[in-house]
Amino acid sequence: MHLLAKRKRLVILAVLLTLGLLICIWLSTADLDLLLRYSHRVPVLPTAQAEYQHIVEKIGSATEDALLLDEMSEKPRLYRDNVGCIGTQGSRTYGTNRSQEDIEKDYITAFSPMVWEPRRIGPDFKAIGTSTKTTDVTGVFIDPISPDFSIGKGKYRIIYRVNTVYADPQIFGCFY
Repeated sequence: MHLLAKRKRLVILAVLLTLGLLICIWLSTADLDLLLRYSHRVPVLPTAQAEYQHIVEKIGSATEDALLLDEMSEKPRLYRDNVGCIGTQGSRTYGTNRSQEDIEKDYITAFSPMVWEPRRIGPDFKAIGTSTKTTDVTGVFIDPISPDFSIGKGKYRIIYRVNTVYADPQIFGCFY
């Protein structure tokens, strides 16, 4: 009987130590202050992550051009500096020998019925883009004399980058 009680105490102690360790790990990886302050936004995270993943998949399926650089791995998360904003931003850089018009058609088709419009980003970059309240997708055609063109120089006639900004409840106020 005495041996059984000792084992029971050891098992309870081991369980308590394991729980304590798991709580310490959770507290060190989660920003507890952020989660407590914006706890009403936490249930929205899975929906925001699914919406952003859908956008990433549309970008990926829009073209078969060579993917040169993928910086779209960050998932939407709560941001400390904003009032409960859930957001992320990223980009993918592609190289191709197709025409700019063909590239534009690919994205217009993939994101239909969203309307794409010409944009200008500085003096060196032509762009097209589309926006909603929560999403901004911009295709930027990189000028061959730009240092950014070096990623595919000599191999591709056109290098372009697809930039994405996603924010819930809206981009304006979260990022801009």
